[in-house]
Amino acid sequence: MINISLVLGKEIFLRILFPVFKKLSNDSIWGVRRAAVEMLPQISSISPIEIKNGALIEIFKKFSQDQSKWVKTAAFQFLGPYIATY
Repeated sequence: MINISLVLGKEIFLRILFPVFKKLSNDSIWGVRRAAVEMLPQISSISPIEIKNGALIEIFKKFSQDQSKWVKTAAFQFLGPYIATY
């Protein structure tokens, strides 16, 4: 997803790929949500500041309060790299 965004540009990322990431972060399968957590720092690194300060913070909050302990654990494992993108 990140490599596609880098090749196709920020407009495609914002219009198509970021909504797909948001959808995957709300998936009913915990493994998909956990994979989305792992992508969060990379998504944040290519996102404009408006998305970082809005949607991505909300997505992280949702991950940190997830019903699955695996998603919550992953959220805190990737918190440092996520913060570093700011």
